[in-house]
Amino acid sequence: MTFTILASDPTRGLLAAATVSRSLAVGAGVPALRVGVGAAASQAYTNRSLRGLLLDAVASGASPATAIARIPDWDSGAAWRQAAVVTADGAVSAHTGDACTAWAGSEVGEGFVVLGNLLPGPEVLAAMVAAFEGAPDDDGVASERALAGFSRRVLAALAAGDAAGGDLRGRQSAALLVGVAPAAADAATHEPAPRDAPLAIDLRADDHVRPIDELARLLDLALDERRATG
Repeated sequence: MTFTILASDPTRGLLAAATVSRSLAVGAGVPALRVGVGAAASQAYTNRSLRGLLLDAVASGASPATAIARIPDWDSGAAWRQAAVVTADGAVSAHTGDACTAWAGSEVGEGFVVLGNLLPGPEVLAAMVAAFEGAPDDDGVASERALAGFSRRVLAALAAGDAAGGDLRGRQSAALLVGVAPAAADAATHEPAPRDAPLAIDLRADDHVRPIDELARLLDLALDERRATG
């Protein structure tokens, strides 16, 4: 039904969540991102509340693995859920319930996770990993160039997954969330960003023939706007 990447770049204070699906408006229900805390996704037979529960847990000090292990306590339908969380410091964990529609699974890399269900096979996730790890990076720290490069890397992962087969039903919608930790964060107290800290990038293509291409177009516009108003 859906494939997703969650990624963290702790050095630059960047977090991202990107997802694509044959469902309408996947961005409304699957990804969530809390600046300075982490990014989460809940998909398959989606329980939207899991996103906030996972982020609350890691914000309170739980490891991603501990937070993911709590899903059966929070949700009696855990077997039908697929979920993941990545923290601002790059720790990752994921869950794929036994009742998720095959092929379903996840793959964890350094500071990121890809996951999907109703896929032709694991080659979709392998393509996403290769694209994310192989995409050009920027050497700036907490810069607009770093934001642009990181955003395009996660979109490259989505595009690679789609090219490798993607959602067996096709594609209809996609979303991209990117957060940047405030440069003014107190280095001594390590105070987290406010819970309602705005996202740097918050884009959705809710109903489009080529939703990933549309996201790429919107991202270019958003980055141009940031440069113009910067």
